Amino acid sequence: MSLPPFQWLLDEHASGLRRFLVGYVGWAEADDCLQDTLLAASEAYPGLRHGSNLRGWLFTIARRKALDCLRRRARDAVLGLALDSIGIEAAGIRLRPGIATFVAGGMRKMRFHGHLC
Repeated sequence: MSLPPFQWLLDEHASGLRRFLVGYVGWAEADDCLQDTLLAASEAYPGLRHGSNLRGWLFTIARRKALDCLRRRARDAVLGLALDSIGIEAAGIRLRPGIATFVAGGMRKMRFHGHLC
């Protein structure tokens, strides 16, 4: 079985992929995930041996790219909190006692659970 042109594959499945990614990662990051998915698919497409389940193949790539996005989002949130805390201290900004305790406690918990080194 020969493969259809990649453009046909895009025309057929791009809108469904986008809806799937919106459900997985939200509106804000769905387009970036879709681009990552289509780029990965276009690079791998010439090497496919058969085209029996191209839709499933595309959605598998999309799911993996969405999981990468969610992992990146979680990592960025942890690093953002750490950098915010460091930046606040370096800038000499004084926080209200309750907020300072909350930030410091969160940092200790993240270190304890291995999220920060």
